[in-house]
Amino acid sequence: MKKTIVVFVLGLMILLPSNVFGWSEHGLMTAQVMESLSWVKDYKNITITPYTYQKYDNSVYNEKFIIKYLEGSVGEKTDALTILSIYSDEPDWDMDTDLNLSKFQLLTGDSQGYRHQRYVAFGGLLRVGVGHKRVQHFL
Repeated sequence: MKKTIVVFVLGLMILLPSNVFGWSEHGLMTAQVMESLSWVKDYKNITITPYTYQKYDNSVYNEKFIIKYLEGSVGEKTDALTILSIYSDEPDWDMDTDLNLSKFQLLTGDSQGYRHQRYVAFGGLLRVGVGHKRVQHFL
């Protein structure tokens, strides 16, 4: 009886969608990883400059999205570790909200979920979201 219950529960876990909370503490995780890389410490005196996605990226973004300069003001100095740690959270600052990207975004919690995640359910029969493609896009 116990084996049957264990097999049943494990089967459900495999077939049902699973959640991985990769959005929690991007900055903290990035800082911990990047601190171990010696080359990051070489970039200590970077001038903060204005940035626009339209100049470098033709993807559709929320027109109301405004880039926040949290490490200082334009013209001030910062370092690479600070930039990487702060802006690893930027995709969660509503740049991908309120967009019409796919009819499947209803399953992912709107356009931000569709862009940032990849839902796989029923043993891979259902796959929704383009998070993996967005990683490749920015790489």
